[in-house]
Amino acid sequence: MTGALAARLLSQLPILLVVSLCQDRSVRAGQPQLLPRDTMYGILFQQVAAFQIAADDWARKGRPDAFLRDHHRTLLQLGPAQQAQLTVIAVACAKDIALLDRRAAIIIESSKASSATTRVVLPPQAELADLQAKRTAVVLSAAKSLEEAFGPTQFAQFEARVRLYVASHYQPAVPSGVHQSTPDAPYRERTNDQDVERP
Repeated sequence: MTGALAARLLSQLPILLVVSLCQDRSVRAGQPQLLPRDTMYGILFQQVAAFQIAADDWARKGRPDAFLRDHHRTLLQLGPAQQAQLTVIAVACAKDIALLDRRAAIIIESSKASSATTRVVLPPQAELADLQAKRTAVVLSAAKSLEEAFGPTQFAQFEARVRLYVASHYQPAVPSGVHQSTPDAPYRERTNDQDVERP
């Protein structure tokens, strides 16, 4: 993989995130909101893949890359075998997500182009919903593979750490005029007391 793919993975982290967030409506007003599992693992898998791509790039340039390769192992308290399993599964999943996201982007751009004369953009909801369902299935299948590799007890501990890690970096983004407890709000990445909205 190239640096361009790594940049694309990081910039599209993830392109269908808002659609994914709209699927979990089980949160009642006033209670803390949890990221849906597919969103949480989608974020994690894409980030692990991006770190590995960056580490490969640094290694090719003769720069030290261990801190990139070991970032998630240290952060999520994994052993070497677990880190290797996570990396293999995450990289494969991130490739599949990138393909689906590119297909969604093409559909959206095509819809915009065909709507240029009417100035009304109506993306084909059925096609995008189908892609989102496939994306969700890809991510949850990868998470299931990881659970089988780790075993139920170790995976439960891992998932708790993943949820804490991802939730500490992402929070609901509340558009102006929308009540804070809405489950449909997109997520923002927390960076140094500033919020950076993710698409």
